[in-house]
Amino acid sequence: MSVEKRNSLNEIDNIKKSNLLNKSDIDIVNGLTVELKNTFKNKEVMRTEFLARTSVLNDVKFPDSAAKYWQSVREQDSQLTALVSDSFEYEKALAKIEILKYDHSMIKGKNQKLNAQRKLKEIEIKEIEFFMINVKNTSHHRVRELALWEKIKQEQIKIDPSFDRVNVESSQRESYLKRWEKEKMIAIQTNQGSLYRNVLSNLSSIKDQD
Repeated sequence: MSVEKRNSLNEIDNIKKSNLLNKSDIDIVNGLTVELKNTFKNKEVMRTEFLARTSVLNDVKFPDSAAKYWQSVREQDSQLTALVSDSFEYEKALAKIEILKYDHSMIKGKNQKLNAQRKLKEIEIKEIEFFMINVKNTSHHRVRELALWEKIKQEQIKIDPSFDRVNVESSQRESYLKRWEKEKMIAIQTNQGSLYRNVLSNLSSIKDQD
């Protein structure tokens, strides 16, 4: 069976066949099979658009379009770099499977040791195939994030087309001033002395450069 056609049920079946679990544990897994399949299929991978916009690009840390744009660039680059690494790992996994299949075919004869060696190769192949399923799924969501961050970047350009999109440093002073002023207000409102002192230190450092 190809990697593309495998799903969580294959891996659940493998758990049950491996003699890892006792009968009561197997009964629990059997009873959860449908839900476990749904879990494998529907689990959250990477960030949703909601989290990207609210948790990552919150209006305090990234108070203007320039700040949001450049953080989106960082996030997009991070996903791109990871996607390249995933592609190498996937290619290596394919090559490892070819080697394992060849090694398996070269084990001739039938005795306890040879049968165990063949079984070990089959297990190693299944292990790599499971790894490949997860890498493919993760990579799909990395591409989704690439598109999401590009969408956000273009939105920020429409909101404010004036900021420099070549040199990140051009807008940093203004963006950080806005950020620290917001953090100062939060510190005052919540009576956070350590945050207030830290913000004042940052604002003082900027004024020293004027």
